Amino acid sequence: KKANPEAKDVTVSDDGTATLTYKDNSTNTLTPDKTVSERAKTDVDKRPLQDEVDKEKSTKDADKYKNADQDKKDAYDKALEDAKKVLEDSNASQADVNKAKKSLEEAEKALNGKASDVSDNISPNLPGKTEVEDKDNLTEEEKGKVKEEVKKANPNVKDVDVDNKGNATLTYPDGSKNHISSDKTVTEKAKSTKDKTDAENSPAVIPSEKTGVVDKDNLTDAERREVADKVNKANPNAKEVIVDAQGNATLIYPDGSRNFIAASDLIYEKAKEVVAEKAVQTTNKTGKSSNTNVKTGVESLTGVMATLATAVGGLFVSKKRKDDDR
Repeated sequence: KKANPEAKDVTVSDDGTATLTYKDNSTNTLTPDKTVSERAKTDVDKRPLQDEVDKEKSTKDADKYKNADQDKKDAYDKALEDAKKVLEDSNASQADVNKAKKSLEEAEKALNGKASDVSDNISPNLPGKTEVEDKDNLTEEEKGKVKEEVKKANPNVKDVDVDNKGNATLTYPDGSKNHISSDKTVTEKAKSTKDKTDAENSPAVIPSEKTGVVDKDNLTDAERREVADKVNKANPNAKEVIVDAQGNATLIYPDGSRNFIAASDLIYEKAKEVVAEKAVQTTNKTGKSSNTNVKTGVESLTGVMATLATAVGGLFVSKKRKDDDR
């Protein structure tokens, strides 16, 4: 119309053909080669897709990827691989690039890994040990000293709680926790001699010689006295020594404290004596008794000699009669 102001109307078809209509309704036609020319194609812009691919390391180092469900991680890995292929494809269209970028963004957004606790990545530093009077029952002051030592060794903690035995619980800013056992935080002060009992100051000494007994499960009074004498001799600080029927000794000191020595350290059972022979009384029909050797069953020597004499005498008499009959 600009080039033909006298035209009343201009219509353009899809292929660019222009039809000019004038006031008297006459028309003229302009072919596409006279009306249009094809615009030169521009280069495909892959930079936005490259930017998304470049996030791979930071994404995979993050908890949202490391702690994500496996299927979510697999989906991201596949979208990333497809995006790299598009970047390498010189024939990829802008639509291909845009599609790959969108898929990668959606896969990254779907990663559902939760942030790890700080304590998962931190091993608490061990503090200097605090000396305490009683490691099983710390005072408030002692607990405060343990807390101070733990915080000094672990400045990144938000709070430290110490129980009565010295176990420490460390709480981090994210609420996660770590623990340090009491054997790593406290040590019991060595007691002075005056703070110890007589039994602690005088550990039980085992006698150098054990006592032989007939029955280790039932000592006689004499055997128990012998054991007690030996224990007393080895432990002069003991006020009293009590030995039970099995040979266990209890040492009692002037302050009432006690030490103990097991029977196995004090006694041994003597070998049983084997009785070679034992006389047993037997009664004959006349009411008289005769001695018989239990081990062999042979009568006493006197009885044996009498029997032999009678037998020989009988033989002699018998032979004499036979000679007279002849």
